[in-house]
Amino acid sequence: MLELVLAGLAILEGVSVVLQGQAAKRQGKAEHKAAVFNAKQQEALARQKLEQAKFEAERQARQQRMYRAANIARAAKSGVSLSGSSYVDILADMAYQFHLDRNLLLGQGMADYTSLMNQASLLRAEGAFAKAQGRVAARSALAIGMGKMALGGLKAYHAGAGAKTGTGDTDSSG
Repeated sequence: MLELVLAGLAILEGVSVVLQGQAAKRQGKAEHKAAVFNAKQQEALARQKLEQAKFEAERQARQQRMYRAANIARAAKSGVSLSGSSYVDILADMAYQFHLDRNLLLGQGMADYTSLMNQASLLRAEGAFAKAQGRVAARSALAIGMGKMALGGLKAYHAGAGAKTGTGDTDSSG
């Protein structure tokens, strides 16, 4: 009788292992979905950062044009010669400084975009890995669980055969 109980426990243990494997597979899928969602959020944020940088760069360019026009108007109103080399140098330097600022904004926007897109790629890879791990765990658990169930069935068979002969000993050699 004890052998049958132990055999039944072995079968239940096998079923439990299989169920744990199925849970691991579901968890892997859930982690994959979460990682894909997070990656999409990162990609959206990356695009937003890039667009923001373009907008700021364009705003900087408009501001440069307004400063240049205002300086030309002030100089013309005050009677300063606009053809003088010092005035042209000042305008050129101002244009150069605005150009540097604009490039800095665009460069930072591109760096933010690249960083966020790389993070999104990493999240996708982590999600794929979690999904694959879940599948592997499920397959391993299925193999182990089936082995435990088979062992339990074998124990039950031997326990039943021993009960039929009344000896409890299934070895016929002696």
